[in-house]
Amino acid sequence: MRIWIIVFLFFSRISYCQKERDVDEHYVAPYIYSYTDFRHSLKTDTSYFKQEKLLVGINFRINENWSGQVRLDVIRYDNKQNPNRLTPYIKPGNITYKKGKFTVDGGILLSSQMNDQLKKWENRYIYRTFQDKQSFGWTNDLGIRTQYKVSPDFIVEAGILNGKGYRNLSLSFPLKYTGAIIFSPNEKLFFKAYTDTYKKNIPQSTLATLFDCRKEGKYSFSFEYNYKWNYNFVAGENRYGISLYSTIHFFENFAFISRLDKLYIKSPKTDFNNLESINNNLYLLGLQYQPLKQVRIAVDYQVCSYYKDINKDDTWLNLHLEYRMM
Repeated sequence: MRIWIIVFLFFSRISYCQKERDVDEHYVAPYIYSYTDFRHSLKTDTSYFKQEKLLVGINFRINENWSGQVRLDVIRYDNKQNPNRLTPYIKPGNITYKKGKFTVDGGILLSSQMNDQLKKWENRYIYRTFQDKQSFGWTNDLGIRTQYKVSPDFIVEAGILNGKGYRNLSLSFPLKYTGAIIFSPNEKLFFKAYTDTYKKNIPQSTLATLFDCRKEGKYSFSFEYNYKWNYNFVAGENRYGISLYSTIHFFENFAFISRLDKLYIKSPKTDFNNLESINNNLYLLGLQYQPLKQVRIAVDYQVCSYYKDINKDDTWLNLHLEYRMM
């Protein structure tokens, strides 16, 4: 408990000092996010609390060209030896240089494959994104990425990543090569297509597309289509799927949240027993209340089905709490 008091006082001191500076020139902005769940299974009649994530980070700006961020992400890392262990990782920790139409990022980067999907979903405290849940790639990775703004509506992007994710930061070969295009003609419409290739014994490639339509403070509707060739470097094992989600705001502080995920598997294997534990379908319907800018509370109903194992199918009633100190 003492360590969090020290962290809070340290961040508060930084924020106080920054108020005396020219924020247009440079700043340091600390923040803390916490995601806590209460889950109840309607099938097995079991309940439990779970601390899902704890984010502690700093965004900073040195001058008009240089900025960056460092974030310590304490996440639940499930394993057989200690299934409830919370493990801290640095993700991300990067520096950004921006001049004119060019932007260059280096360090531990938020994945371009998933970052916009995460922003458009907006509700990570309720559930992970489709690609994150189905292990289509790393949410953060070591590398370098460039963006060029061709026009106000159109951006192209290319990057070279380590391919090992945030848990293994030692640089090794081969490297992962990435590319993306972003088209957003106005504030209501957004389209992105991302691809990468990563070769070990055989090449593994990804396609991630996102279409989003929204009116801020009113509604948002998003559609993802994702495809993974040679999943886990197994020749011919391809996984693909869709994720549809929406948020509809009403009154001043309430919103309806819905989501549908479907995963499909194409494999040359005849024995699919090792795939039985894969959660391949999600149906989610929830109600969110936001009494303060820093606090969100949601109640949702989830139906989860499992590939080739109907006995594992489960229905959950959940209560989620997110609070932020910024």
